[in-house]
Amino acid sequence: MPIEYVKAALVVLWIVIVGFVGYVGGNTSIVGWAILGAVALTAPLVMLRFWRMPPQSMSESIQEVLRKPDRGFSRGGPR
Repeated sequence: MPIEYVKAALVVLWIVIVGFVGYVGGNTSIVGWAILGAVALTAPLVMLRFWRMPPQSMSESIQEVLRKPDRGFSRGGPR
């Protein structure tokens, strides 16, 4: 599963959990829901800001070059 899908799933899950806790906790005030909304959005924003993809490894870079289509050069090198 691509990392972007994992991030999106975690964000949605977190917001749903915080909303559920607010509902089960009996929150009825607008101020309470505003605070819960701030909590529900702050954690995912921090996560998305600091969760970066690891840099490409040397092996991945080599594999990327080898998978690219031939650009008019023979594999044997110049003649």
